[in-house]
Amino acid sequence: MGCAAPSETEFTPDFEWLNTLCITYENELSIKKSFENEYIIFSGELQSGKPKCGRIDFKDKESNLLYFIGKIDSIINCQLTGEGLLMQAGKKSDIQMRGKIKNSTLNGLGELVQHDQTHIGTFVNGVLVKGCKQYNKGHSVTGYFKNGVKHGICTDQTPTGYVKALFEDNKVVKKLESVKKDENGSYHWIYKGEPTKYSGIKTHTPPESYDGEDKQIKSKWTYSGQFNDNGGEHGKGTLMFENGETISGQWNNGNSL
Repeated sequence: MGCAAPSETEFTPDFEWLNTLCITYENELSIKKSFENEYIIFSGELQSGKPKCGRIDFKDKESNLLYFIGKIDSIINCQLTGEGLLMQAGKKSDIQMRGKIKNSTLNGLGELVQHDQTHIGTFVNGVLVKGCKQYNKGHSVTGYFKNGVKHGICTDQTPTGYVKALFEDNKVVKKLESVKKDENGSYHWIYKGEPTKYSGIKTHTPPESYDGEDKQIKSKWTYSGQFNDNGGEHGKGTLMFENGETISGQWNNGNSL
């Protein structure tokens, strides 16, 4: 699981050029300059006496240690603008930014790695607005964001399934589709009409430890039809067993009528 959620590829920037950019410098330079208690070390190409391409180490106004490698447009008042890889090693966290940098924050296509999170997509002033957020333990969210939270259509994915919905300020406005998996099978819900009315497919595989005689537990089957919020068969549907036997009709909270 991760940022391989539906349509995520359109958010993924290409950083292959960084693998060959400024690895070795034909004219190795080392320029050291002190100002306002800030310290800069640069190695690379100069243009009109200013850094153009290479590696630069410096501190920002909060005394965070940073280094950047890539194309350098400017560095003014401890704020760097360019395109490449920016590493930040602060007192509270380590941050890695890759992509288009403006004033030492991501603006445009990029990738942000911080703590146990990876954000990939389009950034505005360092905040992801469109793309994928990947967390630990197989959790990811792909879609649109506002002020750092889900806002617009998003797919929230975990190892047990996903929910696709319309969000507003991180709250679900309308569910569109849902898939849930557990040890006994999987549920595929497609949102239809009322909040408690889903239609889709549910497959069931009998648990290895079950020794009872309940046919719906000990048999393998597929149900196609409507569900309630808890994944129970509810409404019109058809249950088909592995041997071809079918049960069609109306269902109420998992039971045929």
